[in-house]
Amino acid sequence: MTELDDLQDRWEAAVEAELPSAIALRHRVHADPRASGDEEDTARVLVEALGAGEGVLVAKTGRAVLFPGTGPGPAVALRTELDALPVTERTGVPWASETPLMHACGHDVHMAA
Repeated sequence: MTELDDLQDRWEAAVEAELPSAIALRHRVHADPRASGDEEDTARVLVEALGAGEGVLVAKTGRAVLFPGTGPGPAVALRTELDALPVTERTGVPWASETPLMHACGHDVHMAA
């Protein structure tokens, strides 16, 4: 096994370990969608899931959360939308929205990822 193979195996194992909590987070966010401008609760749920502090308020409803690196060098920034669309969900899934709003374009998936 090469060093690259080992790195890939560790990465795959780490992703696999996170999947159950990511799926649960997606279902939680999907079931409780918020309209644009009313996403404070969604942002709070997400920063709690990240476990890196409350972050800095951005654009009235978002958060910027810093994860300290191990040294100088490139950084990665991730951004996701928090708001839902005015769509009544009729999927029938257990985590379906019960409001006239829905994360119909994948914002719930982006947030959970």
